[in-house]
Amino acid sequence: MVGSYDCELIRTEIEKIEQQILLLLEKINNLKLKWELELDTEAKALIELESGKWKASDYDDGEYISTKLAPNLYLLLKDRGKLQLANYSLYLSKNQKWIKRYRRGDSRGAASTSMA
Repeated sequence: MVGSYDCELIRTEIEKIEQQILLLLEKINNLKLKWELELDTEAKALIELESGKWKASDYDDGEYISTKLAPNLYLLLKDRGKLQLANYSLYLSKNQKWIKRYRRGDSRGAASTSMA
C-alpha cells in the first residue's frame, strides 16, 4: 500500500511535469507565431512540399496530399492555378481538396509557372 508521503511525492512530481508541459506549449505557440510572422507564403509552401506526408498515386507516377495538410501550397495553387516549385510540378484537384505533385520530367511534370 502506498503511504501518504509517497502520494505527496507523486503529486509534487505531477505538478512539476504539468508545469514543464505548460512551458513547452508556450514555446510551441511562440514558435508558431514566429513561423507565421517571419516566413512568407512561398517559403512555407516549400517547407510543406518537402516535409509533407505525400502519398503515392494508384493511377500514375504522381503523389498527392490533402490541402488541409499543406495550406500554403493550397493558397499558391488557388492563386496561380498550377506551378513549379523545387523539382516538382504541382496541380490543384478540381474539387480543391487535393494537391498533386509530379517530379519535373515525368509524364505530367512539365508544367508552366516557375517559382524555383
